[in-house]
Amino acid sequence: MEKATDIVDLLCQEHLEVKEKCAILFELLTFLDKEGTWEKICESLDFLDRTLPRHCEAEATLISRLHQNKAELTPDEKQVLFEILEEHKAMLAGLRRLCEVAEEYEEGNRNICEVLVTLTRDAIDRIFAHAGKEDVLLFELIRKYIDSEQLRDYKRMLRDTK
Repeated sequence: MEKATDIVDLLCQEHLEVKEKCAILFELLTFLDKEGTWEKICESLDFLDRTLPRHCEAEATLISRLHQNKAELTPDEKQVLFEILEEHKAMLAGLRRLCEVAEEYEEGNRNICEVLVTLTRDAIDRIFAHAGKEDVLLFELIRKYIDSEQLRDYKRMLRDTK
């Protein structure tokens, strides 16, 4: 994979990694009761639980920078940024709920399995829709309004927090 040149490239790469983990998680759900599957599901959930909050925080920092620096944001652009921040809250709350239910998992408990499948599908749907929106709208705004040097600085800052 090509090396990221700035934070937008890095965030795009993280979108791909998250989507890959979500696809794996989705496939694993069909084998929930098979030996070794639960551990793989937990690995995917741990990855999402580590990655998404930090990723959303980095994006929120960039959105904040857009608001601070650019009075010329259109009302539509401001609305997109607001929606993205609200989606972060909903997405992270859904992930927290999914992780809480996963803590309660007991092999063979059909009720927990059904809730896990429903919550996982909802989380994956939200993540995919949200990432697609950011790929098309947010990253275009960031590149439009934040200069390349600042974007490289944010990339270094993000890497230092990993």
